Amino acid sequence: MEKRYYIIYSKENAEDIKKLVVDFKNVGIIIIRQELDKKEKFNLKSLKVRGNEQKELDDDSVLLFYVSSPVEHVSMPKTYEEHAIYIYKDEKVENGERYVLLDKLYDNYYKDLLQLSEHEKLNECIELFKIKAIQDDLEKDTELSKFAEKYGETKNYLTLKANTIYRRKQFKEARELMDKALTITLNNAKENFEYAILLEEYYEEYSKACKYYERAIELDEKSYEAYFNLAVIYTKHFNNYTKAYGYYDMLIAAGKADERVYYNKAIITMKTTGNVEEAIVLYKKAIEIDPKHFSAYNNMANLYLKELNDPDKAKECYEKAIEITDKDFGVYFNLGNIYKTCFNDYKKAKECYENSIKAEDNIYARMNLAVLLEENLADYKEAIKNFMRVLEIQPNNITIMNQIAKIYELENDYKNSLKYYQKMLEYKADDASAKYNIARMKQKCKREK
Repeated sequence: MEKRYYIIYSKENAEDIKKLVVDFKNVGIIIIRQELDKKEKFNLKSLKVRGNEQKELDDDSVLLFYVSSPVEHVSMPKTYEEHAIYIYKDEKVENGERYVLLDKLYDNYYKDLLQLSEHEKLNECIELFKIKAIQDDLEKDTELSKFAEKYGETKNYLTLKANTIYRRKQFKEARELMDKALTITLNNAKENFEYAILLEEYYEEYSKACKYYERAIELDEKSYEAYFNLAVIYTKHFNNYTKAYGYYDMLIAAGKADERVYYNKAIITMKTTGNVEEAIVLYKKAIEIDPKHFSAYNNMANLYLKELNDPDKAKECYEKAIEITDKDFGVYFNLGNIYKTCFNDYKKAKECYENSIKAEDNIYARMNLAVLLEENLADYKEAIKNFMRVLEIQPNNITIMNQIAKIYELENDYKNSLKYYQKMLEYKADDASAKYNIARMKQKCKREK
């Protein structure tokens, strides 16, 4: 059975592990990426490939954690720890027992990593990596022939050969080799499922991936992850919501639906029937399974606010979402709008807009905060400061220039008011309103003298 590698890394480190992922896939080694957002914790439940009702990782699974140094450690059950290898990039720190330095992997064709995880196929894999690294096409062909003589036409060999000629635009021949590679070990549901993952994630051949997922289900109707992945593909790539809905319903009927199923089904419900009440029931079910499901609370709040005109329940859901994470600017922004427009609580609205900006500086919260400060709180200096920040991001926004000019006029600062009315003409030379206001401000400036 082929090893399966899961590479877990944070979004900011995506470039660091890109070469490893591409190299592994190029020689036919199954590697599945799990990218974590900022502050997101690794969750064993979210691994994309799992066996049927699998409680533990099997011996063919390897978890690769990309960390900044061996000081970092991921908390997990002891039974999982034996499957974990840590790849780090800080050369100054001494190597640990199951820690390998990223640069050294590249230097010696991943020997250290494979020694820890796949020593029985070490030599074959090293040969493949060496062949892959050769730039000259003729030399690569020679080495591939030698490899075939030594190890035979293994699945990894066929995959590398296919990728090599694919880059020469021999697409038909490459596809034939890949098809041949795929037929070598697809004897059971698990193998069909794993190759469907390969086709889906690497080759982006979604129709073909669907066939292998469906074949996995034919061989074992308890291939529950295949149902889920089929539903995702039919939704995302084919807009076939009926089929996707059907696969989610099969998972629910089998008692194997997790929070993702109910959450995705709620989204499909809104896209197809627009049944708000049904969607809310599904979001609540997702939250029942995962009480910290941020997106379910956020989406449910949006439905209460926009579809059911129930600001109280929307406010409650947004506040629940903030309890889960205070790093999303959109939730604070929406909550600020509720406090302002539905409850006339300008102090709380101001606090929410400020928290939105603190989470991520954004023009939406800046704009609404500036308008709130100007129109409801009469804090003109702070209003100007926020409008100015928006203008830095959108320097040709004449609406903002007009707002700034108006506030300066309210502050009796006619000189600056004139400046921003004149600035409007730089972007819209025929703006009659700006020309009229320029004339007014010039008169006011004269009177001041």
